[in-house]
Amino acid sequence: MILIQVKGIGDVRIKNEDGSTILLTEVRYIPEMSKNLISLGTLEDKGYWFESKKGILTIFKNDLIVLTGKKESTLYFLQGTTLADEANVIDKEKDETSLWHSRLGHIGAKGLQVLVSKGHLDKNMIKELQFCEDCVYGKTHRVSFGAAKHVTKDKLDYVHSDLWGSPNVPFSIGKCQYFITFIDDFTRRTWIYFIRTKDEAFSKFVEWKTQIENQQDKKLKILRTDNGLEFCNQEFDSFCRKEGVITHRTCAYTPQQNGVAERMNRTIMNKVRCMLSESGLGKQFWAEEASTAVFLINKSPSSSIEFDIPEEKWTGHPPDYKILKKFGSVAYIHSD
Repeated sequence: MILIQVKGIGDVRIKNEDGSTILLTEVRYIPEMSKNLISLGTLEDKGYWFESKKGILTIFKNDLIVLTGKKESTLYFLQGTTLADEANVIDKEKDETSLWHSRLGHIGAKGLQVLVSKGHLDKNMIKELQFCEDCVYGKTHRVSFGAAKHVTKDKLDYVHSDLWGSPNVPFSIGKCQYFITFIDDFTRRTWIYFIRTKDEAFSKFVEWKTQIENQQDKKLKILRTDNGLEFCNQEFDSFCRKEGVITHRTCAYTPQQNGVAERMNRTIMNKVRCMLSESGLGKQFWAEEASTAVFLINKSPSSSIEFDIPEEKWTGHPPDYKILKKFGSVAYIHSD
């Protein structure tokens, strides 16, 4: 057996014959090899799929053709060229930028630098964030909601809530098609609950309110929602009056007035699509991905609170980043 050494790891961009390009990440640099090889197994693990017909191998990502190969003898040869001037090979022991970008749910470069400045990530391991194809697939580009301004002085003084989903959403593993979020305005700490029908929103609100007030020994003062029927009904209004909770509601057809919750739900789903693209898991895992997204959002700096970390501001303790792994990583169950 001949052992050859991997000298580095990095990114390589390939230009197809039609002019399109694709970025391959985590490419091994092995000077001793005379030929470049692309592993179909590795591509499959990253969410790609492929088919071959009449001597042509076609590789897909999210139903888009990204690479093709032509069969010669028993091998398929890439129908494209490597852009050598855009190759970025780095010392694999000294750059974990892309790894932490994935572990934190495709966090932006600014967020990574803030975590470095706060001492949560090793500055020697975080370099320049390279192009991320999964972010292109996953993140939407709609017009942003304007920044909401609320002068809150303590936890639970003002909480935003919104419901996301529809009957067209694929069923999650738990048969859910909706989720409801609660965002504390002062800390931007976020909670998410998954529900099967909109009728369950009220019971989840009561569950969340009881648990959080008991943990913090504080009372919810103001709740902001839209005018959805899950929030505008006699049962909900009666409960809020009894508990002394003031309700602020938006005007009809003006989601911008509930911008904090709307933005949060959009951020969650952007991360879901990124992680779905990167992991290659089926759409039935969207709820697990959304739960992970909220977990990571609470550990990521928020521009709304001067780049403080929601979890740290809520609990008073810095979060633990050592436990984080990339979503979709292989895990093994230890059985005694």
